Amino acid sequence: MSTSHDPDGPAPSNASREPGQSRSGPSVRTIVIGVLLTLLLIAGAVLTAVLVNKSSPGTFVTASASKPQFPMELPAKIGSYSRDPNAGTTPETNPTSGISTMSATYSKGSQPAVVVVLSRPEKDAQQFMTEAAMGAVTAQDGGYCGTSSDNNLDACVVISEQTAVMAVGLLGQSRADLMAVAQQFGSELAG
Repeated sequence: MSTSHDPDGPAPSNASREPGQSRSGPSVRTIVIGVLLTLLLIAGAVLTAVLVNKSSPGTFVTASASKPQFPMELPAKIGSYSRDPNAGTTPETNPTSGISTMSATYSKGSQPAVVVVLSRPEKDAQQFMTEAAMGAVTAQDGGYCGTSSDNNLDACVVISEQTAVMAVGLLGQSRADLMAVAQQFGSELAG
């Protein structure tokens, strides 16, 4: 009786393996964990890009012949919220998509309270939330709210003159409070 393996027969079983020996190559569990971590990193990168894009100036020409859009500027103060007037808030335009974004952190009192993000042109608040890697997205008072998939911060967005105005809570604010902030910024920016 021969102990050699027949190339046309079944593959040898793993029963002959010593305890503690593993197959060569990564396990399925390792691959799944790797894929999940990669997806989380990508989602985090997308949200970071939306929240942090403010390093170089950009322009956007709109085809809308109706009311001109408000300037892509974040004021130093709106209502009880203020930002550091020395912090730069220059929009950055993605050359591929043509979308301009900018953001600033606003404090209420002396504590950072919200990050306000502008993104233009945007027509669909729900789609914007999906592209910003927000989960648990629900309609709320004329806009949408969701939770960031990479840092669990809640955020709400409204569309004002083809511009997404998103308020990201830094103090655990309710979605209703964040929607009020997004609406306040959207209406005051639009004049």
